[in-house]
Amino acid sequence: MSTPFPLSRFRSQIAAILGLVLSIPALAQPTVQIGIFPSAVSGQLDVRLKANGDFDQLLSNLLFTISWPTASGIGLDNAQLVNLCDRLPIVPNGDGVQQSGGRSYQTYFMLSLQSLAGGCPLLSGQELTVMRVPVTGLSACTDISIANDSFTANNNKNYYISLNGQDRTGTVYTPSASLCSCSILTLSITTDNQPAQTGWAIYSDLGAVLYSGTLKPGQTSRTVALNSCEPNGCYRVRITDAGGNGIAGGGYTVKLGNDRIIDATGAFGSASGLKNNGTFCIPLGPVSLKPTSADLAGIAANTVLTANKITGANSYTFWIFDPHGSFDTTVVRNTPKLKLIPDLWNRIPHDLSLNVRVNARTGGAYGPFGKACTAMLGSAQLRAIAEVTSDGDENLTVYPNPLQDNTLHVHYTALQNEMKTDAVIELMSTTGQLVLREETSFTGTLDQAVQLPAGTASGIYVLIFTTEGQRSIRRVVQP
Repeated sequence: MSTPFPLSRFRSQIAAILGLVLSIPALAQPTVQIGIFPSAVSGQLDVRLKANGDFDQLLSNLLFTISWPTASGIGLDNAQLVNLCDRLPIVPNGDGVQQSGGRSYQTYFMLSLQSLAGGCPLLSGQELTVMRVPVTGLSACTDISIANDSFTANNNKNYYISLNGQDRTGTVYTPSASLCSCSILTLSITTDNQPAQTGWAIYSDLGAVLYSGTLKPGQTSRTVALNSCEPNGCYRVRITDAGGNGIAGGGYTVKLGNDRIIDATGAFGSASGLKNNGTFCIPLGPVSLKPTSADLAGIAANTVLTANKITGANSYTFWIFDPHGSFDTTVVRNTPKLKLIPDLWNRIPHDLSLNVRVNARTGGAYGPFGKACTAMLGSAQLRAIAEVTSDGDENLTVYPNPLQDNTLHVHYTALQNEMKTDAVIELMSTTGQLVLREETSFTGTLDQAVQLPAGTASGIYVLIFTTEGQRSIRRVVQP
């Protein structure tokens, strides 16, 4: 067995060195917490720091230990470790993986004499991702943690951080992360001002209750992570409201990973679910509406909804449904395009937020439906929204989404960068109400802050960005 890395010696040495060159009082420095999270990159872990004050000086020393159940068979691929702040060169220590009490431990440390200024400063209350490491050997779901336990305490491997050579160690604010080899099925609910009236349940296709619960007073939102490795099959969701008036200004989504399966408003009575106790199924298929046809409101007759094309497919089924159960239909076409001819357009409910999902028939077999998009037909208060080109659509970014402090930013790069561009920014509710309208002109790139009117209700809105002869659409959420 190798000799443990003398981390306490490094701590004392660097503190002594810094004590000669720094005289910044400890009271001027924040304390720093650490957390571990599933990365946005599948199968990888992120380690993040969060300080209770701004700090851009010297983060001189960092030490933490990641732990997991040995029986899980997983490992950390340190050869692919990425430091996301180049001023914090985090590396695994020389001990390698150690085992104790059925758990495996890998310690990481960092020593630095580089200031964070101009690089990756700690901002008060904000998370700074400092390290990302792949996890190998995942076969199900495993809880992985930053350990401060008897093993790490006895071996000088507890979480430790120093700023300007002085101990500013906070807590482990998110001690564990669940990482899975399969996508995570989640139910997210945004409630009204009576959350305790809201109940939820997920059923198997045979009607057995798999998960259920109610929200608590004051709980304005709830994300329920269901069994992350739920087997492929069909399920049913039911949302109830004891007050009998739905969830005013709220709603719910069911997702597999980041893909929507059901996206529902709160406009229901005492209960919400698919028509005739209908089910949704996983896994999801590869077909969905293209961005230019997704999440549209005010859809006029003869509008064409377009899905992505699948090689070898000879037909496509467009499933259009109300998540609350008032409407459900399928339309089959031999191309990935659905033209809402007047006859079809007239028999689909108008001014109602519907979901659209698409599947493809290849080699005589129908594949599973892909992810859901929202659509709303009609409304005298909304003008028809035509398809936009992919170039114009891709050049528009709206952030943050959901909004923060009633504000969103509209970022757009014109195709003709040297020419002046006139644009109109409109925000509409899903019931067709015009919330705001702003006109602007710019050359090259626009980055404009848009302030929503005070008192704008929580909910889903449609942003319409119009330039000469072209409209781009974005769905935005006011929390």
